[in-house]
Amino acid sequence: MNTGKSTINKLEQLVCTAPELAYFFEVTDSTIRKWTAGGMPKLARGSFNLMACFAWWQENINKPASDKEERARERYWLAKAAAIELELSSKQAENRPKTEYVEAWKTRTTDLQKSLESARIALAPILINIHSEIEAAEVINKFIRGMLESYCNEGRFTEVFSEQISVKLHSSTLRKSQRCIRARAKKGVNKHD
Repeated sequence: MNTGKSTINKLEQLVCTAPELAYFFEVTDSTIRKWTAGGMPKLARGSFNLMACFAWWQENINKPASDKEERARERYWLAKAAAIELELSSKQAENRPKTEYVEAWKTRTTDLQKSLESARIALAPILINIHSEIEAAEVINKFIRGMLESYCNEGRFTEVFSEQISVKLHSSTLRKSQRCIRARAKKGVNKHD
């Protein structure tokens, strides 16, 4: 397994524009024009082979003082080129076809619909035996929290942290339920009387 050679082979085929080359070398576009006038190789107008330009740059611009410094600089620039390649490939992966998102959304909404429809069946037998509004609110909140955790699980297209969402929802819903129950108690209203 020699990943160094495969990376170099990929980089030999990497074509970039003048602004991308300037970004790579951390110089201005004007400097790239001067280097081109000074003999830096180019493929076509505004199009450059990164490895050929890098080799030219090392020979003409970046002359190391010693062999050790030369090897260190070579490792640095190869790593930097590999990082740029990785960044480009990740950007390509971000541009997924719309159909993938549509299918994922259909699946997630179907799951949510099934969870919501099952709420009646799942909660009815539990709630019928509960006479306290606080206990009923806790059972309902627990069920909602479970639905949210199931729906908001991290996946390919979601970066939602379900625990944070369910905790926020649970605490705010519970506070609202408790305020409502206290208000009813002050008025002397009990739903189960």
